[in-house]
Amino acid sequence: MKVLMMLRLYSHLEESMRNGRWEPAGMPAVYKLIEGLQTAGLETHVLLLCRSALRDFEKEREISFPSLPLIHFTVLPYANKLVHTWRILQEVRKTHPDIIYCDRAHVQSGALLSMLGWNVMLRLHGVASLAGERMFKMGFLPSLELLSYKAPFKRVLCSRDGSPGEFFMKRRLRKDVPRELLFNGVDPSPSQEKEEERVPLILSVGRLDVDKLPNVLLEAAGILHSRGIDFKLLYIGGGPLRRSLEARTAELGIRDKVEFAGALPHAEVLQRVVCADILVSLSIFGNNLNNAVLETLRAKRCIVTFDADKDLGLDLHVLEKEFRETFVLVDRKKLPESLAETLASLCVDADERQRRNERSEALADALLESWEKRIGREIDIIRKICGEEK
Repeated sequence: MKVLMMLRLYSHLEESMRNGRWEPAGMPAVYKLIEGLQTAGLETHVLLLCRSALRDFEKEREISFPSLPLIHFTVLPYANKLVHTWRILQEVRKTHPDIIYCDRAHVQSGALLSMLGWNVMLRLHGVASLAGERMFKMGFLPSLELLSYKAPFKRVLCSRDGSPGEFFMKRRLRKDVPRELLFNGVDPSPSQEKEEERVPLILSVGRLDVDKLPNVLLEAAGILHSRGIDFKLLYIGGGPLRRSLEARTAELGIRDKVEFAGALPHAEVLQRVVCADILVSLSIFGNNLNNAVLETLRAKRCIVTFDADKDLGLDLHVLEKEFRETFVLVDRKKLPESLAETLASLCVDADERQRRNERSEALADALLESWEKRIGREIDIIRKICGEEK
């Protein structure tokens, strides 16, 4: 069985493609699936699309890794959609895959191929942003992309990450297309030696960009400092706001309390998670059940995040009793004050943090499965689609 994967070149995979060493920095839903296809013995060709002009990828590149002998990578340089679509059609004619697996960056090409009779599976790693949902409602989404979601895909899988996936699929997909909303997997947390009593460590994991509100967290940290509350704040992830955030730490007088670790390998991120006391997740796009949050649940740590936005269908999971009793929720309309109040309370109340830790453990045990099981289910779906058509 041959698999053709059409994916965006995620930033977490860029360095692996540059240096020829398979060391993904994140996006486990993608890299663990690729590793799972190798383990399952499925020959796979992965087309990685550059969404912008990137250093070292000005020309098409063929890449392979010794640890993944059945997986062949091709990085496609930045170009317009017609050029990419033509290149994809060439690859399909050349490889004759049994199934084509595409992400949202390739939805138009995937739709075209599905209408031409190929088996196409669409994978959505979360869905529309807050701005995107407004565009849908106002009719601003480009018509070709909008129509692409009405294609006869064999299956659509969407991550349950807090974004309005159920709403999106119900509204945008054909009624007869099978679809599933599912959590990402989570592996067991690294062990941690018992530490001496220390100041609370607040953690933020994600790209330092406007949609994650790292600036709001920093302003809340400034309020904590002004009240004499001791803490440490660690940002994991790079992004365009890093320099301005670093400058702001000096203005707030908290340079010695804040660390910017940059992008880290996934294994090191997990180690930092288990050492933290509080994880803060503030995505305005609603994906506040992301990998970092799920890994924090498994690590039995306290989580601070947004309350639900019923109007836009964001973070609706926190309306469920189990989540509401586990997460510490802040009002997204009263930032940074609501966040500062919440963090101040948690920083001085170790007993409350421990209660939340215990609830995190219970929720993780009830809902989450290992990446091995989670990827195994996805590969079973891929096999089933191919088997149904043989």
